Amino acid sequence: MMIEWMAYATLLTAFICCAAAAGEHAMAIWRGGRRFVWLAALIIATVIPTVLSVRRPSVTARAPTVGTQSLSPEVQRFTFDNASRAKRPSLISLARVRS
Repeated sequence: MMIEWMAYATLLTAFICCAAAAGEHAMAIWRGGRRFVWLAALIIATVIPTVLSVRRPSVTARAPTVGTQSLSPEVQRFTFDNASRAKRPSLISLARVRS
């Protein structure tokens, strides 16, 4: 989860820096203040990831917690014993069919 958030914040900041570079170029053409573009980019690149990391997930987005619900009787647990007893043709029977 942390790696995804870091990647998101990095990509968002890179996008904001590209937009700020374009904004600085536009402000140079219009003879405006270029430092305000970078100040806004710095604030946006800091505030958005911070706000998104602190917000609480909605109730529907929460994953079920482990151990609070019991498995229904219909659910069979997979074990290696069950896997060895699975009904599948053996390699010998497959070789006999092909020859």
